[in-house]
Amino acid sequence: MIITLVTLATLLLLSMGVNIALLILAKNSLKKISIYENEIIKSDDFILSIQKKILNSLTTMREIDKQGVFSSRVSEKGLFESDDMVGQIFKDLLQTVEDLNINIQSIDNNNVTTTTNEKK
Repeated sequence: MIITLVTLATLLLLSMGVNIALLILAKNSLKKISIYENEIIKSDDFILSIQKKILNSLTTMREIDKQGVFSSRVSEKGLFESDDMVGQIFKDLLQTVEDLNINIQSIDNNNVTTTTNEKK
């Protein structure tokens, strides 16, 4: 009878110890997840700000180009963008904006899918 009580007490203490350890692990994991979520949000905001800056730069360059600032003749407008070497900069900027748009859309789609699955 005493052996049974000691065994039960030992199992109860062991069970409590395991539960406390699991609680601590869960709490630490939740802290880490929170930190990761905050970093992801900061990264997303940074990417969006870079996208806006690139798009604004591209728009400004096109506006300047249409004003004829880089044209050698008064009648030439938009020559800067159509130039082979310099026009590549326009294409690269535009491609970068398009790549960012695709990545942002795929991230948004994943977030919508994840949120929908979490609600179920």
